[in-house]
Amino acid sequence: MRTFGDLTELSDVMQIRYDFADEQWLEITKGIHPQTHSQTVLFQLSRDFSQSSEMVDAVYIPAGRSMITLLSDQIPVLFTDPNRQLPALDYCTNAYIHQILSLRQSFANGLDGLLKQEIETTDRKLNLTVLKHMIQLAGKILKARYCYRAGEERLLLDMNESGKSIKVNFASSGQQETVWALNLLFYYLLKDKPSCIILDGPEAYLYPELQKYMAKVLGLFVNVGNHIIVITHSLYILREFNNLLYVAEEKSANMQRKEIVSSCEALDASWFKDVHVINRQVADGIDDVFRGPLLPV
Repeated sequence: MRTFGDLTELSDVMQIRYDFADEQWLEITKGIHPQTHSQTVLFQLSRDFSQSSEMVDAVYIPAGRSMITLLSDQIPVLFTDPNRQLPALDYCTNAYIHQILSLRQSFANGLDGLLKQEIETTDRKLNLTVLKHMIQLAGKILKARYCYRAGEERLLLDMNESGKSIKVNFASSGQQETVWALNLLFYYLLKDKPSCIILDGPEAYLYPELQKYMAKVLGLFVNVGNHIIVITHSLYILREFNNLLYVAEEKSANMQRKEIVSSCEALDASWFKDVHVINRQVADGIDDVFRGPLLPV
């Protein structure tokens, strides 16, 4: 219940299921199953944690992130002023906001600055190839570089001139939706601690080309040993996952594969679970022949 709050806050149409092991689970519900009339695709991308003795951090990145980013200047006051009465937020959104507030100072000089600081202050071996590739992908998606300076979240619009910037709450909806999803993914990559990310709507407000870059970021994140659950309505995300699965299968064409996609983005089909939710029906989205996600008709 820590994740979803008190049972009294559970909607009558919600059901929570906790899976502990094969044929062992706990279901919590107050009413009927939700009436779903649109198609949702859920992906589970994961490596095997069974051999690891480390605890896995669970991080929920909710949909509607642009609204939280839009209130960038107000959120610290809302969450620290004891005289303000706020409506109750669910645990997941509340945890997401508090994590942003706790990490903003770390991104004073953006992803590059955080990486540089880690190089200078740790003896731990860093996967610089993956981290630098992540920075490149984030730059392609944002068309800018995030930084937190003088109490303000800003996007540097000219990657070479720090003078050209905009406050993040005045940025585009696509930038607002993705900036902290990218920041958190990079942070957990950098700390190299096994984590499970639940990401709702990675495609929100992004152009098709940028959605494909976001899919590559998720492939990169899984390749280093993490676990991610993605909820999406995007055919472009779906198709890029198909591509990343395909290049992993084509091991014999290694040189050609490197030209198409970086090896650190490719997805092994054994890590992949694809489920389609259509009109209250749950269907396996994996093609048994190709072992890739089926594109909905």
